[in-house]
Amino acid sequence: MARKLRVLRAGDLNGTLDMRDVLTLIERAFAERGMGRTEMPPKSYLHFPSHQGVLLIMPGNLPEMDEAAVKLISVHTRNPVEHGLPTLIATIVLISPDTGEPVCIMDGAYVTGMRTGAVSGVATKFLARNDARVLGIVGAGFQGPFQLVARVDADRDAITRNPGDLQGEADGSFEPGASGIEIVIDEVL
Repeated sequence: MARKLRVLRAGDLNGTLDMRDVLTLIERAFAERGMGRTEMPPKSYLHFPSHQGVLLIMPGNLPEMDEAAVKLISVHTRNPVEHGLPTLIATIVLISPDTGEPVCIMDGAYVTGMRTGAVSGVATKFLARNDARVLGIVGAGFQGPFQLVARVDADRDAITRNPGDLQGEADGSFEPGASGIEIVIDEVL
């Protein structure tokens, strides 16, 4: 019997995930990948040169977790000025491994932010020195706050960031004193 297809917009998703849960899931997904139990072909690209855009297609399958999805990310540099849209637009399609039918189509910006932040958090957990207490975040636009939250949830307690943002998009994206961490904003590199 066919399932009902769920469609989730950005407003349905924003703030619904706890970074600690995402960190745990990403760590497990990395372990699955390390044991050769994932299927993640290289990205495919569709180029739209006359529109200064590209579409990235990223399928993934975690058989042991019984999860499969395809993420579509379009990068169109003229979107903000010409169309009032973000440069990056992400869409995620969850697929039932059992039947192959789409289960959910969702806006992918928030999920991508959480996932990317969690990847950095897991990397920090395993690769940073135990006594490391300073972290630089360069280019801290949309992704910056997710990176910061992941670091805090990965048990880092002092953060320095440099937005490295020539367009000013990162201005105000961090709340000083959030979670009791020190935030130092340096000059643009």
